[in-house]
Amino acid sequence: MNNLITTLVTSLALLVTMSIEANPSFPLFTIPNADHTTTSNHGENLMDDFIVSASSTSGDVGDNVCVDVTVENFDNILSFQFSINFDETLLGFTEIIDPGNVPDLNFGTSGVANGDISILWFDEDDAMGETFPDGTVLFQLCFDIINTNGNPTTISFSGNPTSIEIVDGNEMPVPFASNSGIIAIGGAIPLNVSATTVSASTGDNVCLDITANNFIDLTSFQYSMNFDPAVLMFDQTMNSGALTGLTFNTGGAGSGNLVANWNSANGVSLPNGTSLYQVCFNVIGAAGTSSSFTFSGNPTPIMVTNTGGDVVQLIGTSGAVNVSGGTNTGTDFTVIAATPVGNIGDQVCVDVTVENFDNILSFQYSMNFNSSLLQFDEIIDAGNVPDLTFGVNNVANGNISVLWFDEDDAMGETFPDGTLLYQVCFTVLGGSGIVPITFSGNPTPIEVTDGNEDPVVFDSVSGGINVGGTPPAASVRFSAPVVTAANGANICLDIKAVNGFTNIASFQYNLTFNASIVNFTQNINPNVLPNLTFNNSGAANGNLSVSWNNNGTGMNLPNGTTIYQLCFNVVGAPGTSSSVTFSGGMATDGN
Repeated sequence: MNNLITTLVTSLALLVTMSIEANPSFPLFTIPNADHTTTSNHGENLMDDFIVSASSTSGDVGDNVCVDVTVENFDNILSFQFSINFDETLLGFTEIIDPGNVPDLNFGTSGVANGDISILWFDEDDAMGETFPDGTVLFQLCFDIINTNGNPTTISFSGNPTSIEIVDGNEMPVPFASNSGIIAIGGAIPLNVSATTVSASTGDNVCLDITANNFIDLTSFQYSMNFDPAVLMFDQTMNSGALTGLTFNTGGAGSGNLVANWNSANGVSLPNGTSLYQVCFNVIGAAGTSSSFTFSGNPTPIMVTNTGGDVVQLIGTSGAVNVSGGTNTGTDFTVIAATPVGNIGDQVCVDVTVENFDNILSFQYSMNFNSSLLQFDEIIDAGNVPDLTFGVNNVANGNISVLWFDEDDAMGETFPDGTLLYQVCFTVLGGSGIVPITFSGNPTPIEVTDGNEDPVVFDSVSGGINVGGTPPAASVRFSAPVVTAANGANICLDIKAVNGFTNIASFQYNLTFNASIVNFTQNINPNVLPNLTFNNSGAANGNLSVSWNNNGTGMNLPNGTTIYQLCFNVVGAPGTSSSVTFSGGMATDGN
């Protein structure tokens, strides 16, 4: 018996117009706030962020406390400058302790009465750029705690009053990133839990990574998490394994409420940035909607304790899911992750392909996965799109950055639908069912530009690894272009088998369009598929159907093959448009 195959179709539209207005200008290419390395033999590495971090501490009014300021990615740096800010009503600056790890640091303390300190450094040794190990202590900042308002106070980094500027040994700018410190006054250092922010399309499955900072000698916590159930439908929670005994109450998920609970007989400390768990949702909201993901005491009150018996404050950093796109118009730059099958202990590679790579100058985006269930192994660059760059410095937290720029002629490149960009390979550590691999704008923001330096809409199809499952139904994907034409024109749309046309023995689907805008004229069959049949009897009402049957024998077509053309006379007035949609799709294979 033939197997049923999912038929995926991309809607298209006919736009009737007398003129075309150019899109506004758009930045050519931005350096994202993420770490980047590459496993490609073709790619050129982007520089890592220069990252400064302040430690956290606690004390009482009258105490003197010191905060370490450390650095990461101090690689071939020629100079840097930035500002540090603190609340001068709570903290009285006393001194800066320079351990001498980075010679010739300069400190501007004339603004401490306003809570401002300036830091400057230049490589006075040879003016060629210097390198220091990650975690190097630059200096310590010391304060007297002079007051309290009942809340912790932060030590933060900014460009005010001294602007941020980092330059490498090639005299090129380097991105700057920072992590604020906390001084807890009269209590324990607060626990900070943070959720990621992602962008996704309606129908996607997305997972938000929940990480912790200042997880110090804790024995228990409980808190609530809140989201908009009109935008997100709760799917599952996935424990990273960092905390034994972590449980979730999902009884209120239908109302947008979840609860996390954990306790331990012994105190537990975790490194900053540790992933505690992921919360996964199916996106049901329309394009343009969004849902915040917050931490609160409703419906379950917040309670955090440590080994000293202290009640620890919880600081929650909210995340969000932003619903982007909507129905793909046929021109959205679309990346697609496959969903192969694997068992625990297997190494599994996930194909990432692309559609509508048409006159593209640059793109960047993030991929996200649950690092407690999938261990990143490698990226295999297919070499089909030269000069891809991959950021894998954050894989421990389940994040990969993907970037590309047309280094050939900076004019924009075009590649066929279904082109394999790369494979991402993982060792399966746990889970059951589909462990999702998604696309988002976190940590590297989404940006796609074309050869005219205009923005291009980004779309994605999530994939994953089906752990311990059976292979999912295969899918064959059809698409067509969006066309702009004048009233009275005759236009023909290429209908393509974008990908998945492997061992296909039959398919059928319906097409609908607005007959007051376009009048069907003909199908042009290039005989790529013998026995391809068209039913045009409902064309006057905007209905067509297409079917093909190869009598049980499977057939293969290269990705992007045009299987026929669909032609119309444009009769609508300028400014009108007609979508051409596919429905009722079904296909079978040759097995």
